[in-house]
Amino acid sequence: MRELKNIVASLYYMADNAITAEAIRSRLTDQKSAHAIDNDQIAEIMDELASGRANFWQVVWEPFLRRDLSRGDVRRIISLGLEYCGGSYRKLIDFFGIPQNEYKKFLASLSAHDCKVDFRPFRKKNQ
Repeated sequence: MRELKNIVASLYYMADNAITAEAIRSRLTDQKSAHAIDNDQIAEIMDELASGRANFWQVVWEPFLRRDLSRGDVRRIISLGLEYCGGSYRKLIDFFGIPQNEYKKFLASLSAHDCKVDFRPFRKKNQ
């Protein structure tokens, strides 16, 4: 919340007439993209998930909420998982070590934070 207040305040002092939603969105995107991690770190996270040493909530979601991972990082991880799972979110939760009874929580969390990725490009033909 503090971050948003600071952004709005700085835009207010720099704006001529009005602060647009696009200006706020752009400023938030700029700030969050600075926290993006590299491909090696993404590979480490995917290895942790694939090996079962950790689950999605531990190595992806908690760091995302702490802002150690960006929205783009989470989307990349989801995309890689969907690619591996043939575009199935149901299979993805198993791959990510998420209990089946948390499927709706998982999807709701992704949607609420604009991290959900379209599964269709990852669907394998002739399933």
